[in-house]
Amino acid sequence: MIRILNCFVKLVHIASYVRIKNNMGKINEYTNLVCKGYCAFYKEGKEELLCGTYQYIISNFTEEKIRDIPQDYKPDFSKDQKIMDLICSKCEFLIDGCGYREGEGTPPCGGYTIVEWLLKHS
Repeated sequence: MIRILNCFVKLVHIASYVRIKNNMGKINEYTNLVCKGYCAFYKEGKEELLCGTYQYIISNFTEEKIRDIPQDYKPDFSKDQKIMDLICSKCEFLIDGCGYREGEGTPPCGGYTIVEWLLKHS
């Protein structure tokens, strides 16, 4: 039974990833949890914009796992290099100008906060 459940979860992740790769926009449930819940840069109506952490999260974590994260969690940047290597180095926003990475004093994207917490608690 657990094997079947794990396979189902993986299929859901794959389906989510395929929807993103096919430019169908963001997935409402993940958008509500990740973007609206944690990202200072989120703007309604810009669902076609997908940061690297959003894509990483939908490919690797269930909605339930994200719901476990405290809403008031603030990143301490203890996993910064790992996040840079895993995600940021491949993110289109890094290429186009990431205020956080360029030291402009802006916060990291909301997905960064989520990924840091998940790395620390997985």
